[in-house]
Amino acid sequence: MSLKRNAAINQRGSDLYILNLFLEKNRELAETSLGQTGFSVNHQITYDQVGITTVLDQPDEDAIRSFLLTFRQFVSEKEPLFLGRVYGVCYRHLEQDVLRDRIKQMREIWASVQQVRGVSMNFYGVELSGSKIFDVWANGWYFHSDADYTQLLEQLPPIAWDMLRAHFINFIIEVMRLVHDLCKVILNGFGEDPARLGFILLHPA
Repeated sequence: MSLKRNAAINQRGSDLYILNLFLEKNRELAETSLGQTGFSVNHQITYDQVGITTVLDQPDEDAIRSFLLTFRQFVSEKEPLFLGRVYGVCYRHLEQDVLRDRIKQMREIWASVQQVRGVSMNFYGVELSGSKIFDVWANGWYFHSDADYTQLLEQLPPIAWDMLRAHFINFIIEVMRLVHDLCKVILNGFGEDPARLGFILLHPA
């Protein structure tokens, strides 16, 4: 067997692993408390004679932390489940033009979500947009204790803190919409493995 053929087989096996893992991790998220109840965020800013008040209605902090353990795999470029990578896997193997077009559309939405659909904020000289805002919270608040990000969050006044937090939650919500849509495409576009219920098969080479 040629090296080229071996490489193609290995790539196919890797792609199949990624698709099945993607579906599995989505099921894991569906079983979390936030996956069961759903979640939203509402940030209200009030201006009156007293001054400015900010009220943030968001999910439970422990529930968010638990959700993020799996969710971050979809938005980290180093992970096999990074959305951009999974889009590429699907596009390589899908045979129906309508589904390939859907992948193109989702890629465009994903690019927009990473930039908070054109919204950008600047705090203490640090410019923040969608994926960057997620990094600030993930690495400065939850997992890695990045000193610069932690300091940034600690320095923010309440209204800015709530605003940045609301964008963080909204980013998660927008990404999960894309994850759910991509799961539907995968389940519609590939066959199910009769030997392993819940696993998919790529189309024959």
